[in-house]
Amino acid sequence: MVVLGKASDGRVEREFEALADMHNQGSSIRILLMYSEELSHMLYAAADMVLVPSIYEPCGLAQMIGMRYGAVPVVRKTGGLADTVFDMDDQSHAEIANG
Repeated sequence: MVVLGKASDGRVEREFEALADMHNQGSSIRILLMYSEELSHMLYAAADMVLVPSIYEPCGLAQMIGMRYGAVPVVRKTGGLADTVFDMDDQSHAEIANG
């Protein structure tokens, strides 16, 4: 699992720094508290799934970029996420299911 990003809230940033200190010793989890457009595209291209657990998401580019690279989006049904990701378990829309 790879987590890439920065938090604008200092409290959240400190929580992720603590998680990085705890989990970055092994090879199966990497938490990178930085912004890198180039690395983000490499991660999207290598991903099987893109997790977007937003409580509020007016647009949602992460899931669309992930889908463009072939990753399955796993999202909360809200805002732009609900407009672009359609539940694979919803049989009434099986022809457009993508996440």
